[in-house]
Amino acid sequence: MSAEKPEEILIVDDEELILDLLPQFIEKGFGNKFAVIGRENVPDALDILKNPENNIKLIITDYNMPKQSGDVLVKYVQDNKLGIPVIVQTGGNSESSLRAKHGFFDESVDIYLKPISFTQFIQAVKKALARGETKPAAKLSEAAAQVTTGQIGQQGATAQLTTAQQKETGPSEISGKAIKSEATRSAPAV
Repeated sequence: MSAEKPEEILIVDDEELILDLLPQFIEKGFGNKFAVIGRENVPDALDILKNPENNIKLIITDYNMPKQSGDVLVKYVQDNKLGIPVIVQTGGNSESSLRAKHGFFDESVDIYLKPISFTQFIQAVKKALARGETKPAAKLSEAAAQVTTGQIGQQGATAQLTTAQQKETGPSEISGKAIKSEATRSAPAV
Protein backbone atom coordinates (compact mmCIF):
# COMPACT_ATOMS: atom_id res chain seq x y z
CA MET A 1 0.00 0.00 0.00
CA SER A 2 1.58 3.26 -1.13
CA ALA A 3 1.14 6.49 0.76
CA GLU A 4 -0.78 9.23 -1.00
CA LYS A 5 1.37 12.21 -1.93
CA PRO A 6 0.54 15.27 0.21
CA GLU A 7 -0.86 18.40 -1.35
CA GLU A 8 1.89 20.87 -2.18
CA ILE A 9 2.32 24.62 -2.24
CA LEU A 10 5.08 25.96 -4.48
CA ILE A 11 6.75 29.17 -3.29
CA VAL A 12 9.02 31.02 -5.72
CA ASP A 13 11.05 33.95 -4.44
CA ASP A 14 14.64 35.10 -4.81
CA GLU A 15 14.70 36.34 -1.20
CA GLU A 16 15.90 33.66 1.21
CA LEU A 17 14.01 35.32 4.10
CA ILE A 18 10.70 34.88 2.23
CA LEU A 19 11.51 31.25 1.41
CA ASP A 20 12.10 30.68 5.15
CA LEU A 21 9.17 32.73 6.46
CA LEU A 22 6.24 31.72 4.22
CA PRO A 23 6.51 27.97 4.95
CA GLN A 24 6.37 28.86 8.65
CA PHE A 25 3.22 30.91 8.00
CA ILE A 26 1.68 27.97 6.12
CA GLU A 27 2.53 25.51 8.90
CA LYS A 28 1.16 27.89 11.56
CA GLY A 29 -2.02 28.52 9.57
CA PHE A 30 -2.67 25.01 8.21
CA GLY A 31 -0.65 22.59 10.34
CA ASN A 32 0.89 19.78 8.32
CA LYS A 33 -1.78 19.76 5.61
CA PHE A 34 0.64 20.96 2.91
CA ALA A 35 4.16 20.11 1.87
CA VAL A 36 5.93 23.31 0.87
CA ILE A 37 8.38 23.41 -2.03
CA GLY A 38 10.58 26.51 -2.22
CA ARG A 39 12.49 27.64 -5.29
CA GLU A 40 14.66 30.72 -5.81
CA ASN A 41 13.81 31.30 -9.48
CA VAL A 42 11.24 30.68 -12.19
CA PRO A 43 13.25 28.12 -14.24
CA ASP A 44 13.58 25.87 -11.16
CA ALA A 45 9.86 26.30 -10.43
CA LEU A 46 8.98 25.37 -14.02
CA ASP A 47 10.95 22.13 -13.60
CA ILE A 48 8.68 21.29 -10.63
CA LEU A 49 5.52 22.09 -12.59
CA LYS A 50 6.62 19.98 -15.56
CA ASN A 51 6.99 16.93 -13.32
CA PRO A 52 3.76 14.88 -13.65
CA GLU A 53 4.28 13.54 -10.12
CA ASN A 54 3.72 16.96 -8.52
CA ASN A 55 0.62 17.63 -6.45
CA ILE A 56 0.75 21.43 -6.54
CA LYS A 57 -2.47 23.06 -5.28
CA LEU A 58 -1.20 26.65 -5.10
CA ILE A 59 1.70 28.74 -6.39
CA ILE A 60 2.96 31.78 -4.50
CA THR A 61 5.50 33.75 -6.52
CA ASP A 62 7.40 36.97 -6.31
CA TYR A 63 6.99 39.21 -9.33
CA ASN A 64 10.46 40.79 -9.59
CA MET A 65 13.23 38.18 -9.74
CA PRO A 66 16.65 38.20 -11.45
CA LYS A 67 16.40 35.31 -13.96
CA GLN A 68 12.74 35.65 -14.98
CA SER A 69 9.81 37.47 -13.45
CA GLY A 70 6.78 35.80 -11.92
CA ASP A 71 4.60 36.60 -14.93
CA VAL A 72 6.46 33.89 -16.88
CA LEU A 73 5.27 31.36 -14.31
CA VAL A 74 1.69 32.66 -14.46
CA LYS A 75 1.71 32.46 -18.27
CA TYR A 76 2.99 28.87 -18.15
CA VAL A 77 0.23 27.82 -15.74
CA GLN A 78 -2.42 29.46 -17.90
CA ASP A 79 -1.07 28.33 -21.29
CA ASN A 80 -0.91 24.72 -20.07
CA LYS A 81 -4.35 24.92 -18.42
CA LEU A 82 -2.98 23.58 -15.14
CA GLY A 83 -5.85 25.09 -13.16
CA ILE A 84 -3.54 26.01 -10.28
CA PRO A 85 -4.35 29.29 -8.53
CA VAL A 86 -1.46 31.74 -8.28
CA ILE A 87 -0.66 34.44 -5.75
CA VAL A 88 1.78 37.06 -7.07
CA GLN A 89 3.58 39.14 -4.46
CA THR A 90 5.27 42.36 -5.41
CA GLY A 91 7.17 45.01 -3.57
CA GLY A 92 7.28 47.64 -6.25
CA ASN A 93 4.23 47.43 -8.50
CA SER A 94 0.57 48.14 -7.88
CA GLU A 95 -2.05 45.51 -8.67
CA SER A 96 -3.60 47.72 -11.35
CA SER A 97 -0.25 48.33 -13.08
CA LEU A 98 0.53 44.59 -13.17
CA ARG A 99 -2.94 43.73 -14.49
CA ALA A 100 -2.64 46.47 -17.14
CA LYS A 101 0.83 45.29 -18.16
CA HIS A 102 -0.15 41.61 -18.25
CA GLY A 103 -3.62 41.17 -19.69
CA PHE A 104 -3.44 37.45 -18.92
CA PHE A 105 -3.53 38.08 -15.14
CA ASP A 106 -7.12 36.86 -14.88
CA GLU A 107 -9.29 35.76 -11.94
CA SER A 108 -6.93 32.84 -11.26
CA VAL A 109 -4.24 35.32 -10.17
CA ASP A 110 -4.28 37.29 -6.91
CA ILE A 111 -1.80 40.12 -6.46
CA TYR A 112 -0.60 41.32 -3.06
CA LEU A 113 1.86 44.01 -2.12
CA LYS A 114 4.77 43.16 0.18
CA PRO A 115 5.04 43.23 3.09
CA ILE A 116 2.01 41.11 3.93
CA SER A 117 0.94 40.27 7.48
CA PHE A 118 0.41 36.73 8.71
CA THR A 119 -3.37 37.24 8.82
CA GLN A 120 -3.50 38.73 5.31
CA PHE A 121 -1.30 35.93 4.00
CA ILE A 122 -3.45 33.14 5.49
CA GLN A 123 -6.62 34.80 4.15
CA ALA A 124 -5.03 35.09 0.69
CA VAL A 125 -4.00 31.42 0.73
CA LYS A 126 -7.48 30.28 1.86
CA LYS A 127 -9.12 32.38 -0.86
CA ALA A 128 -6.83 31.03 -3.58
CA LEU A 129 -7.19 27.41 -2.41
CA ALA A 130 -10.98 27.71 -2.33
CA ARG A 131 -10.92 29.03 -5.89
CA GLY A 132 -8.78 26.07 -6.94
CA GLU A 133 -11.21 23.59 -5.35
CA THR A 134 -14.06 24.79 -7.59
CA LYS A 135 -12.31 23.79 -10.83
CA PRO A 136 -13.84 20.27 -11.26
CA ALA A 137 -17.39 21.53 -10.62
CA ALA A 138 -16.88 24.35 -13.11
CA LYS A 139 -15.61 21.89 -15.74
CA LEU A 140 -18.69 19.68 -15.24
CA SER A 141 -21.06 22.63 -15.66
CA GLU A 142 -19.15 23.87 -18.71
CA ALA A 143 -19.22 20.45 -20.39
CA ALA A 144 -22.92 19.98 -19.57
CA ALA A 145 -23.71 23.36 -21.14
CA GLN A 146 -21.75 22.44 -24.28
CA VAL A 147 -23.69 19.16 -24.57
CA THR A 148 -27.01 20.94 -24.02
CA THR A 149 -26.31 23.54 -26.70
CA GLY A 150 -24.96 20.94 -29.12
CA GLN A 151 -21.44 22.43 -29.20
CA ILE A 152 -19.96 19.04 -28.37
CA GLY A 153 -21.27 15.52 -28.17
CA GLN A 154 -21.52 13.47 -25.02
CA GLN A 155 -18.31 11.59 -25.87
CA GLY A 156 -16.43 14.88 -26.26
CA ALA A 157 -17.69 16.06 -22.89
CA THR A 158 -16.69 12.77 -21.28
CA ALA A 159 -13.18 13.14 -22.74
CA GLN A 160 -12.89 16.75 -21.49
CA LEU A 161 -14.02 15.82 -18.00
CA THR A 162 -11.81 12.76 -17.81
CA THR A 163 -8.78 14.87 -18.72
CA ALA A 164 -9.74 17.60 -16.23
CA GLN A 165 -10.37 15.13 -13.42
CA GLN A 166 -7.11 13.29 -14.08
CA LYS A 167 -5.24 16.58 -13.75
CA GLU A 168 -7.05 17.24 -10.46
CA THR A 169 -7.24 13.82 -8.83
CA GLY A 170 -5.37 11.30 -10.95
CA PRO A 171 -6.75 8.68 -13.34
CA SER A 172 -10.33 7.56 -12.79
CA GLU A 173 -13.47 6.89 -14.77
CA ILE A 174 -16.26 9.36 -15.41
CA SER A 175 -19.37 7.94 -16.99
CA GLY A 176 -21.25 9.62 -19.80
CA LYS A 177 -24.38 9.00 -17.75
CA ALA A 178 -23.27 11.58 -15.15
CA ILE A 179 -22.73 14.14 -17.88
CA LYS A 180 -26.08 13.38 -19.47
CA SER A 181 -27.95 13.75 -16.19
CA GLU A 182 -26.17 17.06 -15.48
CA ALA A 183 -26.96 18.27 -19.00
CA THR A 184 -30.60 17.22 -18.64
CA ARG A 185 -30.96 19.09 -15.34
CA SER A 186 -29.49 22.27 -16.76
CA ALA A 187 -31.38 22.16 -20.07
CA PRO A 188 -34.23 24.65 -20.38
CA ALA A 189 -37.75 23.20 -20.28
CA VAL A 190 -39.36 23.01 -23.69
